[in-house]
Amino acid sequence: MSQTLITGYGPFAGVTENPSAWLAENSGRNYQVLKVSYSAVDAWIDSIDPGSFDRLLMIGVNAKATKLNLERVGRNKIGEVSDVDGVLPSVTQIEVVGPMQVASTLWTPSVLKWASKESLVTTSEDAGSYLCNYILYRTLRKFTEKQVGFLHVPHPESIALSTQIEILKDLITVIEES
Repeated sequence: MSQTLITGYGPFAGVTENPSAWLAENSGRNYQVLKVSYSAVDAWIDSIDPGSFDRLLMIGVNAKATKLNLERVGRNKIGEVSDVDGVLPSVTQIEVVGPMQVASTLWTPSVLKWASKESLVTTSEDAGSYLCNYILYRTLRKFTEKQVGFLHVPHPESIALSTQIEILKDLITVIEES
């Protein structure tokens, strides 16, 4: 039986209730809510048993988004914003000798076809330079035999959580059938 693992994030600057945590918890799949911290993300990635999942769908909030964004690439870049622990890595790249970007492996042609028909879903080539991009890049590099992707969701003021969870469940169905 194949397994889809979902992650969301906890609160961080200006986001006291992170919708990604609620969506992960209500996805109907195994899930983990992660602290918005480089060390917490690294520890989680290092602790995952690759045999415990086939697909990894990570979710984070982008307060500027007006649609759900399927992030197509993880970039080898760390921005200039500290995590919730006040930590900012001293390097600007995730991997000093790694590729500049890595393509998501979760967005199959059937997923992209589904997304093109959903008015509240789009694709993105820029997962930012904070922990959402960081976790996407790191997991794509570590779990090369798995399907890995990242979904940015808008603040619930833009799209109600009840609508976002319906879209997420549809997306999970398409992912698991493709």
